[in-house]
Amino acid sequence: MRCYRKVLWIPYVAHITKVEVLKRMGQERMLLGRVKSRMLKYFGHVARVQSLEQDIMFGPMPGKRRQGGQRKQWLNDVAQWFGRDLPP
Repeated sequence: MRCYRKVLWIPYVAHITKVEVLKRMGQERMLLGRVKSRMLKYFGHVARVQSLEQDIMFGPMPGKRRQGGQRKQWLNDVAQWFGRDLPP
């Protein structure tokens, strides 16, 4: 963001939002897309190779449930991005 502001000659004290700076540069936010692509690459790697990570990711965990509300699981995010349900 700092580089974009310097290129556009926008002083730091000017009250211009990040969204406006990105619009002026013709860019869009890319961080979430990068995170998703890296998570999907890692998921593909773990799904192919038999390892402890695969057992942890796909296997049921023995023991009592944790105290508190349900936590969102990493595997549920991957299924949501693909638009599919997880196998039981």
